[in-house]
Amino acid sequence: ENTPYDSGTEYEEGTWTPVLSDGTNNATMHSDAAGQYTRIGNVVRVSALLQTTGLGSVSGAVRMTGLPFTTRNDNDSYGGLFFSGGGGLDITATESLTLMLAVNTTYATIRIWNASTGVTALDGAEWSDNGEAYVGGTYIV
Repeated sequence: ENTPYDSGTEYEEGTWTPVLSDGTNNATMHSDAAGQYTRIGNVVRVSALLQTTGLGSVSGAVRMTGLPFTTRNDNDSYGGLFFSGGGGLDITATESLTLMLAVNTTYATIRIWNASTGVTALDGAEWSDNGEAYVGGTYIV
């Protein structure tokens, strides 16, 4: 019988808590902010609601911290995380957000894409106190 993974391959399911941060200061997270993961071997699938109730001292480039496993320390191992919706963000209709995984860390930087100016880091001022986003994707550990 075919199985989706080798019986000797590591398999794990669990929860994790996403946190909006500037790397020094964390936003106040809503009680609904939560995530789930499934790990099969060295591939991790995550989904989460990244939701804040206050930014506090968060400023400058922001990131989502708290990923359940450290990303592999190898430049050919980048995965892709995406936002599938959200609200409370100070961005325009022509802009979209993505998450870029950093090597050998448990966070992803939030990037804002604009058709005319390219890509930049999302600034804390572009995320409101009551901002939220749905996150999903896979990465390699």
